[in-house]
Amino acid sequence: MAKAKSGKLSFSLWLNLIMFGFMGQVAWAVENNFFNLYMLKIGGDMHDISIMIGVSAIVAFLTTLFMGSLSDKVNKRKIFICAGYILWGLTVISFAIINPEFIAKILGTDIGAAVSATVILVIIMDGLMTFMGSTSNDAAFNAWVTDIGTSSNRSKIEALLAVIPVIATLAVTGSFGAIFGDNKNVGQREYSIYFFVLGAVVTVCGIIGIFTIKESRTYSSRETTSSIHLTILASSVELSER
Repeated sequence: MAKAKSGKLSFSLWLNLIMFGFMGQVAWAVENNFFNLYMLKIGGDMHDISIMIGVSAIVAFLTTLFMGSLSDKVNKRKIFICAGYILWGLTVISFAIINPEFIAKILGTDIGAAVSATVILVIIMDGLMTFMGSTSNDAAFNAWVTDIGTSSNRSKIEALLAVIPVIATLAVTGSFGAIFGDNKNVGQREYSIYFFVLGAVVTVCGIIGIFTIKESRTYSSRETTSSIHLTILASSVELSER
């Protein structure tokens, strides 16, 4: 952290800013823009989509606010970022098997009867996924960025983080659009592969972060409250995106 506080951004800092910033935005872009298509694919309707979006928005707001405050209180960022990304990725992977066919086998019923249970499970897991993402990215990562920022390096950091969401959205739109251009003709296999790969990459980022990210909170938690202002802002932005 000494180099960061002096204004110099080391290779590990650039790596973590790009890795966590980019993959966090990719995961959010997939959820915000394409989970509604998956809900329709498994047999849900617009009412189900509205419920999922509402639950996700509320969870995002509350999680970012309270988990950001908690990371301030315990004076730690790294554990929230790394553990959060690992679990975030695992929740994304879970969607690879959440489908009417799998639920029908678990419940021992036909696919038609399993649709309602699948829709409910998707809404619940989407809320859990949002909790993990908001904890690790919106709360902890954004607060970590605030911690390492100084008057001499903040412009570089902000410029990078301003470009990353645009690149992430283009990457998600391009890859998802190429695979799922016609949602009606896309099978469960394609969705499962996509969710598995995306979740695995997010989880790997969390594992890499264990070895590369440095704890930014080396001082008393009473010395600053700036991160809590960021968490409130981030949660408001996340709510508006939903």
